[in-house]
Amino acid sequence: NERLAGLLSDQGDFAAARRLQEGVLAAKARLLGEEHPATIESMGDLASTLRAQGDLAGARRLGERVLDVMTRVLGEEHQDTLAAMNNLAVTLRAQGDFAGARRLQERVLEARTRMQGQEHQDTLATMNNLAVTLWAQGDLAGARRIEERVLEVRTRVLGENHPTTLRSMNNLAGTLRAQGDLDGAGRLQKHVLEGSARLLGEEHPDTLTSMSNLAGTLRGQGDQAGARRLQERALEVMARVLGEKHPDTLTSMNNLAALLFEAGDREGAIRLLRKCLLGRREVLGENHPDTAATSELLRRLEAQPQASQPGG
Repeated sequence: NERLAGLLSDQGDFAAARRLQEGVLAAKARLLGEEHPATIESMGDLASTLRAQGDLAGARRLGERVLDVMTRVLGEEHQDTLAAMNNLAVTLRAQGDFAGARRLQERVLEARTRMQGQEHQDTLATMNNLAVTLWAQGDLAGARRIEERVLEVRTRVLGENHPTTLRSMNNLAGTLRAQGDLDGAGRLQKHVLEGSARLLGEEHPDTLTSMSNLAGTLRGQGDQAGARRLQERALEVMARVLGEKHPDTLTSMNNLAALLFEAGDREGAIRLLRKCLLGRREVLGENHPDTAATSELLRRLEAQPQASQPGG
């Protein structure tokens, strides 16, 4: 059941994964006890699924419970405790509690740096997570400094074309784009896309994410045709490989709808957004931020018959 739940989650079927995980958790709590390591592990898995569904309050409650038990049973600096701390930070960030997320991530980073060293992959992953939080707080310069450091180490230790290095390059590109350096972002994203396609294959999820990211940069540079070609390709493959209702597919659908509208195809954009909204309601739920964003964009497009910039 746990393996099946993980597979369903990977496929984006979070509702089915949640039902299985809730059953597994109830059984383990009854048979092994609420604080048994296997029960706590299942609780953490369920928290991740709730977060993916947009049930951030539920994910936070479970995440806090997991962290409390692990801190008490394993100790504050055990690797599993630090991982639980990091997972809770991701939930807090998703809720908009950037200061709370940052405090937890800085604690994890301090412990991992001291115990595992500055260049350990776990330390670098923690640095990357902290950079995302700084980005969300609007500290783009701080995020960029961390991302440049992570990229420098990963390039040196793993090589320029290692998948993990390419992901770091992609993160830095996103920050450059947010800072207005579209040319710098585009150069990195093209390198990432070429490397990912060559190493992982053109239909690997990382490659498709790179394709969508580059499309966003081309859109910002005014290359609407280039952006549309990439986004259409990404959506076609995602729908086939991941499924039409996978969250990544729905994000690609939402992005393509914005491009269609900017190109003057209001009706095509509305059709795609309606399909995207139905999918997000089913998979993520009515209250998920992504569902709300699609609903708002659709409302604005339906309200104005004249083509104009949708603004996001």
